[in-house]
Amino acid sequence: MKLEIIVKLNDHALWLETYGECGSEANLSGANLSGADLREANLRGANLSGADLREANLRGANLSGANLSWANLRGADLREANLRWANLSRADLSRANLREANLREADLRWANLSRANLSRANLRWADLRRANLHEADLSWADLSWADLRRANLHEADLSWADLSWADLDFSAWPLWCGSFSVKVNDRILAQLMMHISRLDISGCNPVARYAFRLIFQGWAGRYLANLFTEYRDDVGKI
Repeated sequence: MKLEIIVKLNDHALWLETYGECGSEANLSGANLSGADLREANLRGANLSGADLREANLRGANLSGANLSWANLRGADLREANLRWANLSRADLSRANLREANLREADLRWANLSRANLSRANLRWADLRRANLHEADLSWADLSWADLRRANLHEADLSWADLSWADLDFSAWPLWCGSFSVKVNDRILAQLMMHISRLDISGCNPVARYAFRLIFQGWAGRYLANLFTEYRDDVGKI
């Protein structure tokens, strides 16, 4: 790293330690930090918008409340990093390692998280609208109350993830084994059952059609399918 950047990082750490009495808040917007060793660095609240952090080592770093919008974090090591309340909108986090990272209430709108490792990450209340999670590893991640509207979940691994009260409107549920054992709440269960109940099964074999009718003409199936109308008033009951 350049001496100028090292000085800014040291001044920022001093600024945080003295509650603004000494040092200065780091403005690293557009800085070249590719491959930098920033393990356990305290960058809380720093401005890193548009910074080049490709392949940077940020393991255990404190980036809570930092501005990382439009930053290039491709392939970066962010394991166990604190990114709570961070602005990561439109950031490139493809192939980044975010295992066990804290992304609670982070802004990840339009972020590129394709093939990122988010296993066991805390994404509770995170804003992931229109985020690209193609082939991302979200196994065991906490996505409860997350906003995933219009997110790309194609081939994402959601096994054992917690999606309780997450908003999945207009996003695609991954139909492969990577969505096995996902924890959901009433709303998501009802939403899935509502869509299944509206399938045209006229081309299925007679036994499958009979089983389908047995489920959705019975009280239990109708209850689950119609439960979604309690959350959306623009959907009619079956």
